[in-house]
Amino acid sequence: MKAKVLFILMAIFLTGSIANAQDEEAKFGDNPDKCRAQLSTYDQFYNQDNFKDAYAAWSWCFKFCPQSTKNLYIQGPNILEYMIKNAEGDEKEAYIDTLLLIYDQRSEYFGEEGKNKGRKAIEIMQYRSGKAMQAFRLFQEAIELDTIMAEVNTIGRYMQLSTILYKNKVIEGGELIEIYAQLVDILGTQIDAGQAAAEKAKEQIDGMIINTGVLDCEKMVEIFTPMFEASPNNEKLLKIIQGMMEREKCFSAELYAKVSEKLYENDKTASTAHILAQYFFKNNQSEKAESYYKEAIELQVDESKKADLYFEMGLLYFNQMDQYSTAKTYAQKAIVADANYGKAYKLIAQIYAKIAKDCGENDFEKRAVNWAIVDKLLQARSASPEMAEELNPMIAKYSARFPKKDDAFFYGITEGQKYEINCWIGETTTVRFNE
Repeated sequence: MKAKVLFILMAIFLTGSIANAQDEEAKFGDNPDKCRAQLSTYDQFYNQDNFKDAYAAWSWCFKFCPQSTKNLYIQGPNILEYMIKNAEGDEKEAYIDTLLLIYDQRSEYFGEEGKNKGRKAIEIMQYRSGKAMQAFRLFQEAIELDTIMAEVNTIGRYMQLSTILYKNKVIEGGELIEIYAQLVDILGTQIDAGQAAAEKAKEQIDGMIINTGVLDCEKMVEIFTPMFEASPNNEKLLKIIQGMMEREKCFSAELYAKVSEKLYENDKTASTAHILAQYFFKNNQSEKAESYYKEAIELQVDESKKADLYFEMGLLYFNQMDQYSTAKTYAQKAIVADANYGKAYKLIAQIYAKIAKDCGENDFEKRAVNWAIVDKLLQARSASPEMAEELNPMIAKYSARFPKKDDAFFYGITEGQKYEINCWIGETTTVRFNE
């Protein structure tokens, strides 16, 4: 009984081995010996970079034993490109036909249909430019099949062709933006996986879409709104939308705010809070802006980066909320964070100018505020010399408003003495006159 079982197992093993051997032999076609010989011939010529003499043997194998080796399809394009380059007329067209057939046949025998569709589309762009729409459809199919596994060369050339079709009014701007968003999403995944080539491809397609001029705010709102509503938690999509809208300064768009707030919900950082604070500031929603500025300040762990936040918050209190004392407090915080923050000194000067008419019991005291205003403007110029062009006219303007010497004499005040400004300003300055 045991012998019988052993015999059956051996028979099964032998049958399987024979079947595998038959399958292995079948890939060399109806004439295996000639196939092997032709493979050897073309391989020798190919390794010598003699593509001309390699072609005949390669062509025979491509036709009669197409599944013998994947090298037929890896090396074939190089051979065909040489033949195309050195041919003319109908002969050249025949070589191009064969080159395009390579990718169909490679998919049939060795799979990777998506990659081969992309490669074929690239060859059509190169050799059959009149069939741009055929290449475009192949690119679409390639991306649909491979998604995040798509080759970066396919992604780049797909975007390139899409921009050409847009410029020639074959596709609309909305479709171009959708293609761009799809490709950036794929590249983002590849970049996260550490693919350096994807980073370069991202830079290239960014440049392509910028050069088309298609990225206007109205069009982006039209295209991205339904995409956002369909996938409000797709962080990669949200970042794409936010980045594109920021690049075109679409800060007043409601979609920009919605996307930014969603990103903030998912990842509360100082930078996302700052973005939202700026949005609501620019759109005169002061209370929401104030709330996000406070969160940005709390979340920002780098003290040196808080100067901008303090300064902008000071501007908010000054420009929109009429809280001048609080505005000054935040301008001073900006100076503490960065002693060379000239804009903060300028803001304090503007605050003093705003309340000058209400600071003092008489005209002399009101004019004395101009000493403090000019002091802050001079400090601003010293801290940030690059601001001199905008500060010098202001210094001249407020210097012209200094009290006159005769008026000062009436109050017993002399040039050069120290003088304390009344009201909440609380500045001690030096007496100067406008002669």
